[in-house]
Amino acid sequence: MYILHRESPVLSSLPEDILLEISSYLDVEDILTWRAMNHRLHTFTNSWHLWYQITLNHRSPLAIPPLRTCSSISTHEFQSLIKRALRLENNWRSCNPKPTRRPRYLELTTEDNYIMMLRLLPGGRLFLLITNDGKLTCRDIRDGRTVGEWKHGGCKVHSIDVDVVDDGQAMILTVSVDHHKSAPQSGQSYETHMVHVLRIDVTEHPESGFDVNFVHLMASPWDSPWWIVSVEGDVIAAYACDLKTRPLSQFVVWIANWRTATAAVVHLPENVIHVRVWSLS
Repeated sequence: MYILHRESPVLSSLPEDILLEISSYLDVEDILTWRAMNHRLHTFTNSWHLWYQITLNHRSPLAIPPLRTCSSISTHEFQSLIKRALRLENNWRSCNPKPTRRPRYLELTTEDNYIMMLRLLPGGRLFLLITNDGKLTCRDIRDGRTVGEWKHGGCKVHSIDVDVVDDGQAMILTVSVDHHKSAPQSGQSYETHMVHVLRIDVTEHPESGFDVNFVHLMASPWDSPWWIVSVEGDVIAAYACDLKTRPLSQFVVWIANWRTATAAVVHLPENVIHVRVWSLS
């Protein structure tokens, strides 16, 4: 049995992969004590692979920047994320926790309309705002300034959901929208419902701030009222039902893969009733 102390060469002579395995069982505070032991361990505790591993295994949520790959995050940024998470956790667990920042209040101007929905985007720096006229805008959380807008041509937004895909390089937005259309023969107006899938492209300029573009990927071709939508990676789900009947006699689930542009409608509790493949071209 070896007793590892500052003068012991045992720990510092181990290969880096063994040191990574040992560090996976230690707290961050214990790993940081290695810096004072010798030059090699000090160098190891500043390695990118070590802090990447710590980030993956950390017990507290980390404010990892969205729309960035892990390989683009530097060692210093990983260390800052971990240290900030530790400060927040220690503050939260203390007997007298203190606010980490002063609250800010935004005065949002929406002309003559009122706000129906707010949704914070991953990263906590942008949010979506939807008004009763169906207008969907993306705003900067620092000052409420509009940095992007999607004109869907509908009259009302029922539900939205967003997820980060492609290792943090893109955000996918799903929106359930009411539309008014005209019948081809009679010309009479009727109400229809569609689920739209969009990619959110975010560009940050050092001087002017954010610029957000919505890229439309696909839409459901059915007229059912899709009340709730959800996106998880490549898969989108939405359901429709007749709320006037008890028990619910019509319960339909729409499942789609936005990347392959394929979808199916399931009439519960029966089998799949329709499958369709779209062309994104």
